[in-house]
Amino acid sequence: MDGVLAGSGGRKTCLQINFRCLILDMQRSAKSTFTPDEFLALERVSLSKHEFFEGEIFSLAGASRNHNSINRNLLSEIHQGLKPSGSSCKVYNQDMRIHVHANGLFTYPDVVAVCEIERYLPHAELDTLLNPVFVAEILSDSTESYDRVKKFELYKGIPEFKEYLLVHSRRRLIERFNYSSEVWETTSCVEGDFSLLSLKITLRVDDIYFDVPL
Repeated sequence: MDGVLAGSGGRKTCLQINFRCLILDMQRSAKSTFTPDEFLALERVSLSKHEFFEGEIFSLAGASRNHNSINRNLLSEIHQGLKPSGSSCKVYNQDMRIHVHANGLFTYPDVVAVCEIERYLPHAELDTLLNPVFVAEILSDSTESYDRVKKFELYKGIPEFKEYLLVHSRRRLIERFNYSSEVWETTSCVEGDFSLLSLKITLRVDDIYFDVPL
């Protein structure tokens, strides 16, 4: 995840939602915390994306060139890797919101995949995924600590979650965390091939960093 997370103190900036009446309501109410339903109502009409945790709403800043290039490459390579096998797994980009029921987090991973029957929060748009097996985050200086520690722990609240990928955007390094036999095992690579065990595919480091100046 790239960019800096901004707290919910500045509601007018954090929740700019197309000049709809909701922004006026939020300004008038001067609320400091929100319910999940209030967050989703705001988010579904927002022009930008936000994270929600423990009643607070956090704005998600834009991404760098390297971040966007890696995100595009990773999504494409996973999609291409899944096609020949006829896999039932589906992969989504950073526009797919996920919810961790165990701790209440709503967020947007850079890449997310699901291999079972997809489950969503009840809504006509099917816009909040509940059961990803694979999550990838692309690291920046401002979010690396959060993605590596706190966010990883929050993702572990998803029973189906089995694999976590951290992709560095300022150097060639990919770290993979795989859950096996009730233990999270860690591997890393800077070149060659690496496997995504939850998706049963193999990718190349060169392809992930294609057209990424480092």
